[in-house]
Amino acid sequence: MSKLYKFLIALLVAIAAATPPSVRAADANPAAQSFIQTLGSQAIGELTGPKVPQHEREARFRKLLESHFDMPAIAKLALGRYWRSATDAERADVQKLFEDFIVQSYSVRFGEYSGERF
Repeated sequence: MSKLYKFLIALLVAIAAATPPSVRAADANPAAQSFIQTLGSQAIGELTGPKVPQHEREARFRKLLESHFDMPAIAKLALGRYWRSATDAERADVQKLFEDFIVQSYSVRFGEYSGERF
């Protein structure tokens, strides 16, 4: 397992741990709440079910990810202060590896989806 891969895993765990559990959905902006509900419903509709092969699930999830999230900015934030010292080639590698990691991780989770309500 590469150092970068280990770093990305540790970073995702740290981000998840830092997210305050006390954030209430009722306090959310209605437009933001609608966006999340719509995106979540779309993801569940397109990415779940036993008939969707894993490679197709990954392709569909990547499409949703790229169309709704600023992955270059998210990768930059994930790398933090190390972004400034990275070369353009290293930055491109981090962006690709980070996106691949997210796609592979979450597409597997959508494959395990068993009807929980969003």
